[in-house]
Amino acid sequence: MANYSKVILIGKLGKDPKLFSFDKGSMVTSTLAVNRKYKGEFIADWYSLKAFSYAANSLGNAVKGDSLLVEGSIEIENYTDKNNAPAVQVTVNCSRVVNLTLKKNYNQERNNIEHSQNEETDDVPF
Repeated sequence: MANYSKVILIGKLGKDPKLFSFDKGSMVTSTLAVNRKYKGEFIADWYSLKAFSYAANSLGNAVKGDSLLVEGSIEIENYTDKNNAPAVQVTVNCSRVVNLTLKKNYNQERNNIEHSQNEETDDVPF
């Protein structure tokens, strides 16, 4: 059987994206905070993000605090931190990034425009 890794996360962007340029393209990195409930309280799980190509363009246009839907594969790196303690870095290699904040703002503006147009046409007799 073939191996397959896919994850879909929705969370808040933890920091503004960083762009790295290479000879054959570019990469964008950032972090994503995803809330989960644990013993009645919300705890944020942090994920590092790496994006290339079209996903890099989408991630690069986001700003800290935006709500994102991220789709990709998980990469786990074990390392020793500066205090010589074992640590784990969880990175999502993004294949798709959707900025939900932009979609929400777009839909709100569209609804406001439609609402104001409806108010203007309420007085028309036909």
